[in-house]
Amino acid sequence: MKGGVSWKRANGYAVPVRQHAATWSEGNVPVLCVVYDPDTGGLYWANATDQLRLARRQGEELPAIKVDPDDRLDEDSIDRFVARVRAYVGRFRGMRAVHTQLGEMAGVEFGDTDQVLHFVNVYEEVLIFWKRFGEPGATLLHSDLGWAPQHITAGDFGTVMSVPTIGDVVLNMSEALWLMACFQATEGPDAVRLP
Repeated sequence: MKGGVSWKRANGYAVPVRQHAATWSEGNVPVLCVVYDPDTGGLYWANATDQLRLARRQGEELPAIKVDPDDRLDEDSIDRFVARVRAYVGRFRGMRAVHTQLGEMAGVEFGDTDQVLHFVNVYEEVLIFWKRFGEPGATLLHSDLGWAPQHITAGDFGTVMSVPTIGDVVLNMSEALWLMACFQATEGPDAVRLP
């Protein structure tokens, strides 16, 4: 919590990160910055953990936490504040925690109804199978490909001289079997019937 006009900026408020980046972004509870503006008598808040993690996914280093003047904390907004913080914390419970961690690793955000499965191959590369509800096909995110999204369908599987492929991506046999199992597990128009 900070107070005074020194935190004020032209478009709101800012709290310098300095040496706190790792602590604020890696803790097991979110860090919220609250600024008191003596000119307005108001409290304004921002989720420092969320901003720092987003910046890291985008390959940026955040010098300060931006506090939006629309995010006022008062009697009228307390319910909205509590709902937003609960929703953020809820991302780190149960399977949502796994999805959140995978999404942060790959630089994407999965929806609540998305089907997300992951696999670590023998080279410790991470593969993520991501299927959005109601969409044909899926997305393959692969750490060895720099997390570049690869749109895939079950019909994309092929072989080049007994080496499994999906589009231009060369797979080893365990990766190919895992992807086929993912399509099978998610059922729908792209489901693969395994022998």
